[in-house]
Amino acid sequence: MTRLTRLVAAGIGIAAVPGWMLGIAPAVKADSASAAYDAFANASAFEVSIANPSLPALPALVGGGPEADARQSSSGQGDANASTPYTGDTVPGVPGVAGALFGLPVPPFPFIASSTRGTPPVRTSYPGVELTARSDDFSTAAKAVLGSDGAGANASARVDQNSAGDVVARAVTEASNLQIGALMSLSNFRTIAETKADGFTGKITRFSSTSIGGIDVPGLVLRLPEQSPGKAPLPVPIPGVPNQEPLDLPPFPVPMGGTTLSDPKIGLREGTFTLTQPVDGKPQTFALPTQPVLDAFKAAGVTLTYQSASQLPKGISSGTYTFRYTIPAPPPNSGYNGPTDVIQSTGAASALVDFAVAGQAATTGGPGVSAGPA
Repeated sequence: MTRLTRLVAAGIGIAAVPGWMLGIAPAVKADSASAAYDAFANASAFEVSIANPSLPALPALVGGGPEADARQSSSGQGDANASTPYTGDTVPGVPGVAGALFGLPVPPFPFIASSTRGTPPVRTSYPGVELTARSDDFSTAAKAVLGSDGAGANASARVDQNSAGDVVARAVTEASNLQIGALMSLSNFRTIAETKADGFTGKITRFSSTSIGGIDVPGLVLRLPEQSPGKAPLPVPIPGVPNQEPLDLPPFPVPMGGTTLSDPKIGLREGTFTLTQPVDGKPQTFALPTQPVLDAFKAAGVTLTYQSASQLPKGISSGTYTFRYTIPAPPPNSGYNGPTDVIQSTGAASALVDFAVAGQAATTGGPGVSAGPA
């Protein structure tokens, strides 16, 4: 379970409104000044856990980051935090071990920038690290950058209340060149989670997007099937609700089906693989069947899984990608020996708004899980 999942499972301290999950009240207008709300946004660019037989005392969670969170409420709370690296709940001294996994400059201990309502903005800078936190009357925001915006990873979280009384919680993670061990690198990675509560009706709308512009695996060989599979899964993005039986579909021809590609330009969007190839001198992007790509990655040493976005009672949690791979055993030494199993989760973002106007229970706006440009 990732740190983000633990925060959501624990309720992150957002006060519940009785009856929210049981019914939807009719939309009525009210003075937005009388609305009560508590909003939270959290973003974590990556988390990693390792397991090595020679280190039995090492907890599974090693660390990750950069990470940012923001919380703002109508009662006057405005807290913003940016940190990197996140070193787990019990092991503050091991980010140097994890740093070698990412190909990014990881400092030897976590850096933190925090602000609260009534304090001046905070900016903390070190080589390869930029942390900012700001808490204003109607806006609370934090951002953590590891490397730089153009060559590294960053996480940002913010909560805003506009002049109309609308409350928006938004969390974003980005990575321009994120390393998956020595086997794979990701470029133009981005996740977004956004929840908005209407200042007059309390209606909640949700948005989520998860994409990877490019996945580079040196020497990858991908053979495209001639036609699509006859079944398609029907995932249900609601926690605790099992997936439905696969849908029977007539097979259809796959673009460039039957061909074998070397070092293909593969991307990912909302769990769907894409292939970009030149056609008549111009780049064209096609959807790819999932299983052949997963098989090609596994043959290269990486097992990839995708958790789709989840609607939460008060917001949304973005989709996340998880990469599993093994680091070969180092030469015999007095530290650790043998192969190391690694699980790296990438791009977790969550946005929640607990909102109610005077005399009215909160409303929610349908399934609300959407994908597309922010």
